[in-house]
Amino acid sequence: MADLFSQADLEAYLRQGTLDTEPVVRVQRVVSGWLRSATTLTEWPDPIPDDLFGWGLELAAIVYSNPEGLASEAVGATSSTWDRGRRAEILRAAREAYPAVASGPLFSFPEPDWSWR
Repeated sequence: MADLFSQADLEAYLRQGTLDTEPVVRVQRVVSGWLRSATTLTEWPDPIPDDLFGWGLELAAIVYSNPEGLASEAVGATSSTWDRGRRAEILRAAREAYPAVASGPLFSFPEPDWSWR
């Protein structure tokens, strides 16, 4: 099974040099769970489409940079603010791009004609 992104991809995206492997693996699992739930894909396509790669990488940056899901944080003179709605936007786009396969009929059917009785 293909990974959505590699540790090197995340390092390059975050521009932070070498990241510890253990937290990156956790981030990959969290992002994979979110996107699997949104897309209902059981396996990632190989090669990974650009939309899934981009969503996965951006979600990974969100989780890695702000694992607690804070709206803002201030430490001394430094403050940070995060767009907490971005995760929902990405997952909504993924859900729309990869709709779940319905278990019932996909078309509408006319009302039954009981006049033959």
